Order: sequence, then C-alpha cells, then structure tokens
Amino acid sequence: MKIKLVISFIAAICTVIFIYACSNTQPVDKMIERKWAVDTAYGKAMDKQLAKYRAVLDTIKDSVKMNMIQKVIKANIKDQLKETIQFNIDSSIEESVIVMGKPYTLHGKWYLSNDSKKIVIGVTPQKDTIRSKSSNGGEMLSVITLGANQQSDTFNINYINTEKLILEGRDEFVWNGTMVLKPVK
Repeated sequence: MKIKLVISFIAAICTVIFIYACSNTQPVDKMIERKWAVDTAYGKAMDKQLAKYRAVLDTIKDSVKMNMIQKVIKANIKDQLKETIQFNIDSSIEESVIVMGKPYTLHGKWYLSNDSKKIVIGVTPQKDTIRSKSSNGGEMLSVITLGANQQSDTFNINYINTEKLILEGRDEFVWNGTMVLKPVK
C-alpha cells in the first residue's frame, strides 16, 4: 500500500512540474524576436563553398599569391561567422553581413509557419560595387548582389530557447545546412 501511495505522490509531483513548465514556456515567435549572431554553420552549403575555394587554390602555382588568397578565404569565412540577424516584432528583419571586408545591412521580412516549426526569411536584393587593389597595383571593380535569389529561404527550427536557435535549410540552391545562432547581448 505504501508503495502505491509513494508512486502516486511522485506521479502527481511530475504532473505538476510538467504543467508548470508548459505554462511558463514562451511562444516561438516571442523567443525569436531578438538579435541573433551566427555561432556556427555547417552542412552542404559550407562544403560547396569550401570546395570552390579549394578549386581556386589548386590553380595557383605562385606561393605568394596562394598565401594572399588563403588569407582572403580565411577572412571571408570569419566574416560569415560575424553575421547577425535582428528579428523584429513587426516581422521585419535586419541582417548584417560582411562581404569582401565591407559591412552591409539587408532588410526583409520573416514569418513562422502555422505550426511554428519553420521560419521563412526573405531579404530585399541590394547591389554594390566593391573596389579592391589587384596584385599588379591596379584597381579591380566587383559588382555584387546581396540577397540575389529574390526568394524566401525556409528553415526548419530544430531547436530554440532563449540561449540558442538552430535552423536547418534543405534548399540546394540557397542554403543547405545547419546554422546555430546565439542571442546578441
């Protein structure tokens, strides 16, 4: 009899704890509405980018040029991990990125799927011309278009709490991989 009473008491306490925990959890949209920084990113999208970098490096025979390009590649990868995304309460976003050493702020919209398991992010395309020095002392102009896909990116929300947001994309053309975001404090 005492064992049944103890088991019933433990079950009742677990039920109360579960109900309390569920009642105190924030809705997903309220947890997302803040500024997040990319902590890590991995998957097919990053693998593709690294493969392109390796292909470029394989064509270079001059060790000085190779060293210079390796530094640029490392800087580009570091810059990607400096990206931040501000999800605003009005469904607007501000995405801060660094491209070729130059900071940009992209604007767009975000929304959650009806079941709050996916987030859709769309940014307005932005063009710019970047001037850089070439190895022979001349000047090179590069025209870039940020957010060029002009479509919304859909990410699965794999995990979210107030300290971490894990997004996974499966689009072969936009982002195929996982991003781990942490809040900017």
